[in-house]
Amino acid sequence: MKKLIKNASIITVDEDRRIIPDGYNAIERDRISAVGPMAELKGAPDKNTEIVDAKGKHIIPGLVNTHPHLILGLLTGLG
Repeated sequence: MKKLIKNASIITVDEDRRIIPDGYNAIERDRISAVGPMAELKGAPDKNTEIVDAKGKHIIPGLVNTHPHLILGLLTGLG
């Protein structure tokens, strides 16, 4: 399954911490296959691609819980 999310503001976590104000995010199966400005989107998506217009929306990286108390649950009762 393919999905194209277009016209979104994309906040990246690449080395330059880019923010792409009018960008696209292409997804194939469960993986991101391409990210970039709409001006660089090449070709039309095929007829099997689900297209989502995200104008006025933001795409952010996944959030990971790295709360430091997590390790305390593993160490409880160890002493």
